[in-house]
Amino acid sequence: MELKDIVKLDLKCSKIEAEEELIDLGISKATMDILAYCNLVEIPKGLINTVANLAVDIISKKVNCDNSSDNLKSIQEGDTTLTFKDSIENKDIKDYYNILNNFRRADF
Repeated sequence: MELKDIVKLDLKCSKIEAEEELIDLGISKATMDILAYCNLVEIPKGLINTVANLAVDIISKKVNCDNSSDNLKSIQEGDTTLTFKDSIENKDIKDYYNILNNFRRADF
């Protein structure tokens, strides 16, 4: 099964609707983040599901971003000030460190 098919099926099971462009973006970002963290040139077969899971996490955060106030840190009413939390996108990969460390190569 192809990576994109795995992501689409996982999104469908999670009842998350996303456009093709967003799915492609999530897969691309997950792939690039994992390649950079592991110092690899291509994704090994053993990491396909991890890439798919990270892509689904990225996509679902982007889809739900408009529907929730999770990123809101504070609100001030006088002269209307909204403060948002730092981007949590880069923290997603930390959830996968235990798996990724098995594939990580030292880069000297």
